[in-house]
Amino acid sequence: QLSGERLATMVGTTKRALIESEGNGFLEARLQENSIVRVQGDPSLIGRYAAVRITGARSFVLTGEIETVY
Repeated sequence: QLSGERLATMVGTTKRALIESEGNGFLEARLQENSIVRVQGDPSLIGRYAAVRITGARSFVLTGEIETVY
């Protein structure tokens, strides 16, 4: 419950994330604070940084949208 509450405070913000892997139809990116955010995108983005707008929060994972790839 506490993890979900902490993640919910990030909804609506834009964070820098490293796109690390692909799984279950999503790309998984890691934020600086070590949280995982799932985004839609091409697997060729793995290994790149992106600005990700956080759109939702669950117990242990965030959902978001890629705004800019660096």
